[in-house]
Amino acid sequence: MRTVLIVHIPALLDKVVEFLEPIEGKRILDATVGTGGHSEAFLKRLGSGALVALDQDSQALEIARTRLNGPGRQVSFIHSNFSNMKQAAENLGFYKFDGILMDLGVSKLQLTEPDRGFSFNRNEELDMRMDKRQHLTAKGIVNKYKEDSLRGLLQEYGEEPFARRIAAAIIHYRQKKRIETTLELAEIVKKAVPRKAWPKRIQPETRTFQAIRIAVNNELENLKQGLAQAVDLLDTGGKLLVISYHSLEDRIVKRYFKSCSQNSFKILTKKPIAPEKEEIFNNPQSRSAKLRVLERAS
Repeated sequence: MRTVLIVHIPALLDKVVEFLEPIEGKRILDATVGTGGHSEAFLKRLGSGALVALDQDSQALEIARTRLNGPGRQVSFIHSNFSNMKQAAENLGFYKFDGILMDLGVSKLQLTEPDRGFSFNRNEELDMRMDKRQHLTAKGIVNKYKEDSLRGLLQEYGEEPFARRIAAAIIHYRQKKRIETTLELAEIVKKAVPRKAWPKRIQPETRTFQAIRIAVNNELENLKQGLAQAVDLLDTGGKLLVISYHSLEDRIVKRYFKSCSQNSFKILTKKPIAPEKEEIFNNPQSRSAKLRVLERAS
């Protein structure tokens, strides 16, 4: 596998470090290590502490391995979805953590690396798999799902007001030929959505691509499982930090944290923390980021 350097600016880095407090001797689990942006900051402070770096994307994990390994550093790498983080961590002998980070959504690597099929800005084969070991792809969804299934997917995962028209357009197009590329799909969506109804802040195909990506990677169900496993792994005083990027994710996190707060947990963020204007200017991808923090009180 080709190892490349992807300059990915981690979202809300200062706030993450402030809440997580990665100091000497602590055990930290970065459950979405990506290319290692957050974890690199953790390692500068952990000293003799231990970092477990987990990600389902093997390409990102390889970059993180190159970036984070070094003399005196206690770093373990796991290729897994965070829905399996508890078993994966315990297999390495880690049963409790002082801090866990889950940074959700699609990464810059996945959007910019050729042939990943996430972006509608380049002509690539439709793929969108974060973990290449799985079989379902975006191409499989748009060419095999029935019209009502496509419509439901776009409504539920994309909150797309023109889901019916887009699903019908996909069915009509594939009666002539298979949909193979990102630009083919983007063009179908653009033609299906009335020009006067195009969103002002995003491209008209954004919601469709988001919905299909979520379906391909089973993101919302994996998030629910990941939250439950992360809570089980927290030591007393340990903190779970979750950064979400759209309302569907944030809603799940908010509700789960609220349910935990009725027991032995405390919510440390009454409202989600969003990036300041300066961060958004320097890192536009962070503009929709929301950070919520949960602490195990006892």
